[in-house]
Amino acid sequence: MSAPMGYPQTPVVAKPKPGIGGIIIGAALMVLGFGIGLALILGAAVSSAAPVMNAKAYNLGATAQVQLNAGDQEGVWVTGEPVSGFVITDSSGNQMPCMPSGMNTHVNEYNLFCSFTAETAGQYSITANAGNAGTPTMFKVAPAVKVGGLVGGIVGGILLMILLPLVGLIVLIVSIVRRSNWTRDNTAHMVQPEMYAPPPTSYPGAAPYPGTIPYPGSPGGPAAPGAEPTTSSGPVAP
Repeated sequence: MSAPMGYPQTPVVAKPKPGIGGIIIGAALMVLGFGIGLALILGAAVSSAAPVMNAKAYNLGATAQVQLNAGDQEGVWVTGEPVSGFVITDSSGNQMPCMPSGMNTHVNEYNLFCSFTAETAGQYSITANAGNAGTPTMFKVAPAVKVGGLVGGIVGGILLMILLPLVGLIVLIVSIVRRSNWTRDNTAHMVQPEMYAPPPTSYPGAAPYPGTIPYPGSPGGPAAPGAEPTTSSGPVAP
């Protein structure tokens, strides 16, 4: 509703301008999403590969001695030309089969050749049979890579790299739009209120309103400043 004639318009009080907190949060979520997701992927890969990388390496013909608990799943990792096989015995001298790996799993230059599961706790001996003569084959005995943990870390990292930046982008866009709308809506309110002239108390040819002082020069009002006095041109009464 507009202000009554003769009075200044009531100035519109603008709402506080939205801060930049949303912009900062949105940008932070985007950066954190990429950073945390990448760290999770790298962490899963490093944690899976660390046991193989830190395990002792043996030459062909050597015997590796490892202490295992019942249920431990160990892998035999080789580099160079493939060997013909491994002889694995437990602490009682019983031979155990080493099952070939059905996956092409490798850590650096070492490939997973086969794996076995310890049936009882104790010391196990692993000996490599000679393959092609003169090949520089080395082998290690280390836990087999747990595919579930590796895949879980990779998938989790990818999801974080997608979801967090997406949420951050939404927050960033909404914050920018709100600040832009505030600027647009409040630009017209940043002017001085318009003053309106008071309404006339009388109109030409009309009698003044009761209780009002006529304008100079209006009917029934005083003469306007600088105006010549009026004279009557009619007949003068005797």
